[in-house]
Amino acid sequence: NHFLFLFKKYVKKDDYLINLGDLGMAAPAKLLDFYKQIEAIQIFVTGNHDSNGLINKFLTEFPVIFKDKTVIEVKYNSKLYIIYASHKPDAFEYIDDPNTLFLYGHLHEREIENKKWNQLNVGIDRFGRPISLKEIIKIMKNENNS
Repeated sequence: NHFLFLFKKYVKKDDYLINLGDLGMAAPAKLLDFYKQIEAIQIFVTGNHDSNGLINKFLTEFPVIFKDKTVIEVKYNSKLYIIYASHKPDAFEYIDDPNTLFLYGHLHEREIENKKWNQLNVGIDRFGRPISLKEIIKIMKNENNS
């Protein structure tokens, strides 16, 4: 499977992987088997295509599942970042702060109109692979300086 190869290449055992919804269109048992093969510590945010059956199946193996959105604190390079993680880009009220990041999926390869510098579509459709927090911060800094 192409996606499993990408996850195994870019996501390591001790990494945290935030899945931002629409986990897949296969049967819940098959999707659960796929995600269980990824060795990272996984956090799931549900998407508009994730059924209750799928979510209930995932709860048997993954205890960290949020409905639509969550807020995560991460320390990176001695800075504390607040990550607003959601399936849809409009799930949170925007805060203009360089250490606050708004990450979302849902839009496939597109970005939202009138995007602020610390908002980013991090979906696999956009980048073709999972991306790291280091890459996210670099992209946002480059966009802010342009």
